[in-house]
Amino acid sequence: MFYSLTGYTKAAVEYANAAAVALFTYDEGGVVRPLNHAAQTLHDRAGGDDAFDAAEFEKQAQLAALLQQYFDVMNAKYIEVAKRALEAANGDNTSLIFRSAVAENARVAAILESLGVNGGPVSSDRIIDASSAIAQAAIRLAEDLERLYR
Repeated sequence: MFYSLTGYTKAAVEYANAAAVALFTYDEGGVVRPLNHAAQTLHDRAGGDDAFDAAEFEKQAQLAALLQQYFDVMNAKYIEVAKRALEAANGDNTSLIFRSAVAENARVAAILESLGVNGGPVSSDRIIDASSAIAQAAIRLAEDLERLYR
């Protein structure tokens, strides 16, 4: 989301609309107004003009950013472990570690697909659940790798 005192170019508004980026304007008095549909949706969710609290809105945006960061870290950790598992399989697609990696990849792909099914916003609970499930996939795969090297 973006806030502007001076407004936005036509190209910026078109891009924001296509990417579902919330655009807000504010005046010298600090009055914030939604400019596009994404911003209006957020504004309405917050309860409209009577309930709009810029500080609370910012806290929610920070929480969303932290959750996204957590999700990204869990994905990166999973990818790191999956690469190690595939390297350990050494091209043997009949090995247990290869089959384990394929199974975990399928689970993670299903988790990722479930988050984008409706194309709308994803709740914090779903992001946390998905991140945890991906972390568990990484742990299972890492345990399989550890057994391989015992």
